[in-house]
Amino acid sequence: MRSQLLGDLIELGAGSIRRMDCLISLELNSLPVKTLLEERIELAQKLYPQTAKHALKIESHNSLESFANAPLPHKTQLELAIIQEKTLALKMSHYLGDALSMLLFLEVLLTGQGIEGEIAYRVLPPKKDSPYRNLMPVRGWMNHLKVTNEREFLTLQMNHSELPEGHVLNDILSLALLRSLPDRLRALWIPVNVRKIFWQGFGNGLSRMRLYPARTKVSTRDELKHIRRQKIEAFHSGEIFLPPRNFKPNKTLFKLWLNRPWADWGSLSFSHLEDRLGRFQGIKSLYGITNLHEKHHAGIFAFTKDGTTFVTLTFDKTVPTQEAQNLLTNFHSQFQGILDELRS
Repeated sequence: MRSQLLGDLIELGAGSIRRMDCLISLELNSLPVKTLLEERIELAQKLYPQTAKHALKIESHNSLESFANAPLPHKTQLELAIIQEKTLALKMSHYLGDALSMLLFLEVLLTGQGIEGEIAYRVLPPKKDSPYRNLMPVRGWMNHLKVTNEREFLTLQMNHSELPEGHVLNDILSLALLRSLPDRLRALWIPVNVRKIFWQGFGNGLSRMRLYPARTKVSTRDELKHIRRQKIEAFHSGEIFLPPRNFKPNKTLFKLWLNRPWADWGSLSFSHLEDRLGRFQGIKSLYGITNLHEKHHAGIFAFTKDGTTFVTLTFDKTVPTQEAQNLLTNFHSQFQGILDELRS
């Protein structure tokens, strides 16, 4: 199964220090009663059998921080917690699936409905580097600091009304984050959903692309066109790719290839999902604490619903909290500035 192959490759590339577990938390208007949650857990594990190797119990925690930083007992085990009687949090290893898979599992818990079936993948060309990359690899944000297995996180809500006509929220967020990074050589490492049907199929349905700023100073509208162009071309150029179905890597050679000096891992990871169809009703907030690859000291997960984008910045504990807060504040400021300029 290709999803399993991707999970194996993610694990091979993760390194020996950082854990692969991710967490999504939902603050709800009202929590389903425990007995109903237990019934829906059983249904979710039936629909998504990868999650059924271990029993999933509902735990209680005093804080999201304590739940997020406790390691998973096993890479195929999920954990579910209720935080202070108002927040439902799911923890899962990236080995099993991506953030969208976690949302599919949570959707079953909230609605009692889900669609079984394996991931059907898009057809993508062989790997080839982006023509937009720099000659020199990008320097990762805060990558001069030590790599540890401890992470912290900060959250932010960004409210926005209707976007200016002809513009895409994901592009505006991407540009705002690129403008927030201090290094001249900067890029975003973006997970890309490569499912044929966006919201269908539990497992690892991701590839990735690097997203670079324009090399010369251009207007905001032209910069957004530059971002949009990269995203469209990446599906046809080989920047976004999948390994062959029968790929069987030599572990040593694969790790050497991943750590080649000229590889460009971007400045930090940035993932954004949007609930355009109203799949998640009755939620007050949704935050995602991402796993961090050893090439990155931070990652941003953003989720948009009904004119609000919930942003989570996950960062290595060695990063000073003030530096992380500065990045998040600058991201918000750049986002508002771009919107204001587009509306003027």
